Amino acid sequence: MLLAIAGGVVVVWRAIGWRHKPGPAAADSAGTTQAMESPGAAASAETAGPGTDPSASAAAGDVRVQVVKPQPGGLARSTVQPGSLHAFEWAALYAKVSGYLKTQQVDIGDRVKRGQVLAEIDDPELDVAVEQSVAALAEAKARVDQTKAHVVTARAKWEAAVAAVAQAEAELGRATAQRVFRQVQYERIKHLFDLNSIDERLVDEKQDERDAARAAEGAAKAAIATAKANVAAAAAEIVEAQANVAHSEATVQAAQADLDKAKVFAGYEKIISPYDGVITLRTFNRGDFVRGAERGGESPLLVVARTDLMRTVIQVPDRDVPWMARGNRATVEIDALPGQMFHGTVARMADSEDPQSRTMRVEVDLPNPTGQLREGMYGRATIMATAGGKGRRIPSSCLIGPVKDGLGSVYVVRDGKSYLVPVQVAADDGSHAEISRGLADSDEVVVHYSGPIGEAVPVAVVADNGT
Repeated sequence: MLLAIAGGVVVVWRAIGWRHKPGPAAADSAGTTQAMESPGAAASAETAGPGTDPSASAAAGDVRVQVVKPQPGGLARSTVQPGSLHAFEWAALYAKVSGYLKTQQVDIGDRVKRGQVLAEIDDPELDVAVEQSVAALAEAKARVDQTKAHVVTARAKWEAAVAAVAQAEAELGRATAQRVFRQVQYERIKHLFDLNSIDERLVDEKQDERDAARAAEGAAKAAIATAKANVAAAAAEIVEAQANVAHSEATVQAAQADLDKAKVFAGYEKIISPYDGVITLRTFNRGDFVRGAERGGESPLLVVARTDLMRTVIQVPDRDVPWMARGNRATVEIDALPGQMFHGTVARMADSEDPQSRTMRVEVDLPNPTGQLREGMYGRATIMATAGGKGRRIPSSCLIGPVKDGLGSVYVVRDGKSYLVPVQVAADDGSHAEISRGLADSDEVVVHYSGPIGEAVPVAVVADNGT
């Protein structure tokens, strides 16, 4: 900055040209500020500034100004932060069982598919356990068939016992009839004996036959009771046989579970990829003894990373945290891939700041169909935090003096004269300011001027620049 005093006028030279601040003897009644367009003698009225006509006069009526019209739409808030790329998912594949590494079909950098067998461990004990479980299951199934046959036999016995009851009841009927017949014969012979018509020997014979018939009837009744007891026993045998069937079927289920468990453990001999991806780490070689993770194994056999989708991890500083939201548009530039821009949106964020760094973790997902994005790549991410508001944009250089509490002022050309207009400044990024109140779309806002300018000063518009 250079200072010169001439004619009571303090001349201040700045980067944008000469600016005159009137001294006590030079200030006019309108309070205007004299601006010189080019350096020269202090008493000279001819000035020239960058981008102006050197022959322009400094007379008030010849003040030349450049103006802009406010552009609709406010300032969009964005933040540019460093970010690093990471695989969307990755898995360290440990051995569940111990054994020798039998086969390993992949190496680092190999592309793999979900469900692909990557390596196989040899553990003969697990294979034998599967065979034993298969045999135990077959034995249990045979036992089920055997117990079902016992049920059939028990039902046959029950049916025979029921038939025996019917037969015994029929025999009782015959014995009862015989006893009644013998009783009648005995009474007739007894009557004849009482009449002295027959010998007493005949009476004794009929009495013996009657008593025998009575005994036969009692035996028939006992046979019925025995047959009914046999029916009950046969029914109980059926129940027992059915219980044996249920037990044997449960044994089959247990044997099946043992077989499934044995197969699961045998399945642990195979290391399978959980998703499409790339092998990023290989620890063992074919023939190495691999100790299961449950038995102290500390190193994974392989690490597979899913790379069709990549996470861009960004640490957003505290000042931008309130403006972060899921779905915000983001553009990522990678140092190793100059000239390429990758577009995505904010997929997730921590919703809390790290108390040490006062930053919040934000992640942007980037599709990676060609695989050119790699784990650990580094670059910059531009996140559009908010869209532009409903105000109007003007160059920040239009503002006159400092902005306090969001209040500022600009010069506006109306009817060929300049007027100082108060405005509400919503935001200012150093290049453009967002004006929320005080300007209309048709206003011509002074962005550059040469010569004295103030309230109601006649001016000549020499350019109309856009924002």
